[in-house]
Amino acid sequence: MKTSFAKPAAKPAIKPQPRAVEPVEEAAESTELAVTETASTSLAIQGSVDGQIQGEFSRRDLTIPKINLVNKTGELSNQFPPGSFVYNREILLGDGKKPATITVTRIAKFYLQDVPYGSGEMPKNFTSIRDVRAAGGALAGDPDVEEGTDTYSEAMTCIVLVKSPAKAHPLFPFEFAGDHYALAQWLLTKSAYKATGRKLFTDSQFVLREGIDTAAYELTSSLRTNSAASWYVPTVKLASRHTPEFIEFVRGLVK
Repeated sequence: MKTSFAKPAAKPAIKPQPRAVEPVEEAAESTELAVTETASTSLAIQGSVDGQIQGEFSRRDLTIPKINLVNKTGELSNQFPPGSFVYNREILLGDGKKPATITVTRIAKFYLQDVPYGSGEMPKNFTSIRDVRAAGGALAGDPDVEEGTDTYSEAMTCIVLVKSPAKAHPLFPFEFAGDHYALAQWLLTKSAYKATGRKLFTDSQFVLREGIDTAAYELTSSLRTNSAASWYVPTVKLASRHTPEFIEFVRGLVK
């Protein structure tokens, strides 16, 4: 059966106060709850034995593990080095210097409400700037925004295919030519969107016009700083083109 990931309805939130610094890893985790279903995609899901899967399941019943970029603070920083990438909060994909291999299969841009760090508030999200303005919000950085107005930043949800760092692992169930893979959600907000989200879209319009899933990316991280803090952002580099056989394999998983 196929499970569709549609854009959820916006959720109410309390008006936030402006935040001066970039979010760290903990803040990114809090916003992921609001946007896990923004990527419009259908996953090809199969039961191995007839009758094993019964009942009225929906997209809300399916959870795709996430990729997290570990920053200097937060729970993951106690277990993994800052700048590294972690799958499902337990598997180190790369230390940020040695690349992790990913294939991007879907990207979905949206606008995510800026909420105070650590507030626990659930941010609203919209698919268009028109919807943001209709709800009384404004784009972050707009010089004409009035005090007290909800601001929204550009963001992107990606569905990616992740290559296992080990030869075989139970959380990487898809095999191709002896290598193992898993699907993951990846959220890009603020400077991560500017550094990586825009590049992914640009590549899809030029060098990967036959499909964003036709090449592999090397995923690393770099350190950004401002007057108040420093944080890591993801960076991607095109690594190699996929064979027609691998592209067919990928598209058999995500349709």
